[in-house]
Amino acid sequence: GGGSSATSVTLTTPGGGMRGQAIRKPAGPIIPLSSANLGGLSGGSSTGGSPPPPVPGPPRKHSGPYQCRTFTFTAPHDGNGIIFYLGLNRREGKWYNPVETKSLRVIASSLESGTLAMTVDQEFNELLYQSKDEYPSWVVFDFLEYSVRPNHYSIAHKGVLESYMRSWRFEGSNDTVQWDPLCVHSNDISLSKVSSVAHWAVNTTREYRYLRLLLDPRGNTDGRSALLFNAFEVYGDLFIPVTGASRGGAAVLDSHPVSGGRRLA
Repeated sequence: GGGSSATSVTLTTPGGGMRGQAIRKPAGPIIPLSSANLGGLSGGSSTGGSPPPPVPGPPRKHSGPYQCRTFTFTAPHDGNGIIFYLGLNRREGKWYNPVETKSLRVIASSLESGTLAMTVDQEFNELLYQSKDEYPSWVVFDFLEYSVRPNHYSIAHKGVLESYMRSWRFEGSNDTVQWDPLCVHSNDISLSKVSSVAHWAVNTTREYRYLRLLLDPRGNTDGRSALLFNAFEVYGDLFIPVTGASRGGAAVLDSHPVSGGRRLA
């Protein structure tokens, strides 16, 4: 369920201060694939059918309180996004891929080439995640102990393969079974050889643990069902677990935002 009452506790990240502070780290080793990060589908087809749910993530250990912080979009991959935040080591002043540091869990329907970490890579090094050419093709981003209320997202297609996304859905869920459509794209030509990065506004009052990109059957420029992209980023409100050490004087929620948490006095 949703928790729009959480809007009253938004804390704005100061002036996009993270921009330009990170020293980029070269892409790490290939992450081994297992049932923990692949959807476990036994084959697929290029058409039809409803996608089965991905494997849910581990149970949450934290039940509140939560702090809400806002990440404001100014330009694609501006250093103000939530994925960038999750990968930024403030002590070292370096950015590490949050999939490799296990701050973010990525699940995919299949993997033809690339790695799961490439879905959120910020390097623009022409390394693409690519699914198999079968429906359903999807990637799920599991924010684990965090929740996200998105208001903007961006993706890139920087690579030599030119199978661009055209028809797909950007969705949110809290159980990987029920998915809410957040942005539906039909013959969207935003990504191309001359436009390798694109972004879209999202309008929702709900918070989600899981976000998903789901390609339509034959939804790429080749008329096939392979999903190819990299450098996913999302903006909006991030609900962060508050520990005793981090509580300070910040406004917090006394329970998880999707449970309708209320502001503490």
